[in-house]
Amino acid sequence: MVPLLTLTSALMLSTSQPPTVQHVKLPHGSQVAEAIARPDGQVWVAYGREGEIYFQTLKADGQWSGDEVRVSSAKNSALIGSERGPHMSVGKDNVIHIIWTGRKGFGVAYTRSLNGGKTWEPQRNLLEPKMMAEGPTVSSDAEGNVVAAWLDGRLGETKESPVSFALIVRQSTDNGKSFSAAAAVSDSAEDRACMCCELTSIVSADGTFGIAHRKAFKNVRDMTMWLWKPGGGDWRRSDVSDDGWNFAGCPMTGAGLSQLPKGGVAVAWMSEGVVYLSSLDSSGDFAARKRISARDGSARHVGLAVAADGRRLVTWRDKSVVRWNLLDADGTSLNHGQFAHAGTWKACAVANGKRLFVIF
Repeated sequence: MVPLLTLTSALMLSTSQPPTVQHVKLPHGSQVAEAIARPDGQVWVAYGREGEIYFQTLKADGQWSGDEVRVSSAKNSALIGSERGPHMSVGKDNVIHIIWTGRKGFGVAYTRSLNGGKTWEPQRNLLEPKMMAEGPTVSSDAEGNVVAAWLDGRLGETKESPVSFALIVRQSTDNGKSFSAAAAVSDSAEDRACMCCELTSIVSADGTFGIAHRKAFKNVRDMTMWLWKPGGGDWRRSDVSDDGWNFAGCPMTGAGLSQLPKGGVAVAWMSEGVVYLSSLDSSGDFAARKRISARDGSARHVGLAVAADGRRLVTWRDKSVVRWNLLDADGTSLNHGQFAHAGTWKACAVANGKRLFVIF
């Protein structure tokens, strides 16, 4: 099957015109993509469709290369929709790691490819007890460390944190061949995560693993991040922003994360329907938030990509469109636009050399 590709416009290289982005359309019926740009200019893309997970490559010019490859080995084993879909990371020796929520929310499926996505190992269930899980994510480094994380109810409910799950991690030191036993990063009610909001994770240039989630304590839905460095002890929490958003329910929208060229991590998120952008420096502190969207409270499902020159591409869903805002390294808006969508919950942003893509 050859998927369609809509090129809204090529990235403008002339300084007389504002830079823009390309919209890449997924194969018909597919949704919830995760994409990673490669050093050679290609982009590896994972996405879900009809209970299955697939993998495909974009060429540097944004055209699809070859046929899609099925990732999930068990038929109809993936929960696809809203923000629920595959999360992907590339680790040591270019091994690709993919994780997703099991069908009907039961199980956390994981697999890896040792040959650039051509073939995939049989999927494994990383969730030890038989219970519902949400938001699985995976991150990996060049040393063979892999962290799989998700939310589940193994620690039970707390009155202080309604509509919440505990953040659970399993860690690997052999590039995903084996994992440690599952463990909560904290058993405190104050550290619980919003039950249905997506987790996102990343490894910064200095080797620090980060997992971002929305808080749940006393119904405050602000974003926070857990940080850990191999050999550096326990996970520690660093709040992204003190927004003070109190919401008695689940917004079902997480954060976008991306590495910064000179170190650190950029993070974009929604609070009370407004999109914000911040960054984490080497000291572990977040900069003051910068508002990216209008104040009308209609933004959902935020994505983020940072280009090699420091430009930030922030995407979000706004009613019947996917909006994007492209900012320079100092946070000044260079250009903005929108794409019509039909049922898309979340778009995927990716920066690939001098090109920037929005995939959905």
